[in-house]
Amino acid sequence: MSTPKALLRALQNQVHQSQLSVDFQAFKGIYNIDDKNHKARYCYVISFLQLLLHSQNVLQYFRSSQIKNKNEILLLNIFKDYYADNNDNAIKIDDFLNNWRCWNRNRKIPNEQCDTMEFGQYLFNSLSANFTDLFRLDIDCPVDDAFILNDQFTKTYFLQLTLSNVSIQNLIDDKLKLCTSINKLPKCLFLYLLRQDTDQFIRQCISINTFITISNHFYKFVGMTTLHVMNPSFSKNTKKRRVIQ
Repeated sequence: MSTPKALLRALQNQVHQSQLSVDFQAFKGIYNIDDKNHKARYCYVISFLQLLLHSQNVLQYFRSSQIKNKNEILLLNIFKDYYADNNDNAIKIDDFLNNWRCWNRNRKIPNEQCDTMEFGQYLFNSLSANFTDLFRLDIDCPVDDAFILNDQFTKTYFLQLTLSNVSIQNLIDDKLKLCTSINKLPKCLFLYLLRQDTDQFIRQCISINTFITISNHFYKFVGMTTLHVMNPSFSKNTKKRRVIQ
């Protein structure tokens, strides 16, 4: 297995170095194992954490803020391990998995296939307002009421998009036509593509825009997570999320 530094060198050999602005740690992984080193099913947690790990706004927050929130301290420890000056292929997140107990208020993270947005919602609800203000948006959109699973989902951190068009910008434009007002847009914008329609998975291809515009706010695409459908009858957790900042 190639080390993070080796992966960075391989990429540098393919593109001009002036086009790269990345630390070698960006190529580290996160072990998908439990506290007994058994294979686990924390993919949805790891993929969301990796999006946060690659956000410059989040990095700046952890490097410059006085962290007092106990759950942010757990995240801070992950960031310290991830950006440590070593060439390890991956890090463990045992401390976070064992001590973060905010899944649906007070549960540990389920070691089973769950939805990334659901984890993100519970995670942000457990963090300070200073942190979550990076992601929180306030848009009045009546159609979103159908996506409020419980009172844990009243705060909005994800712009949910139905697959009504062919590109991310088009999907956003279609969504905004259904909204009555935009009160606040965040520095980092999470987009959530609704690929599940009752028992059907929507396989429509969507073009990714490098830059998008919302009400004179400009965002640049940073990364995405996705879950591949392994079985035609599989009907859970088949949505995509993207973060743009």
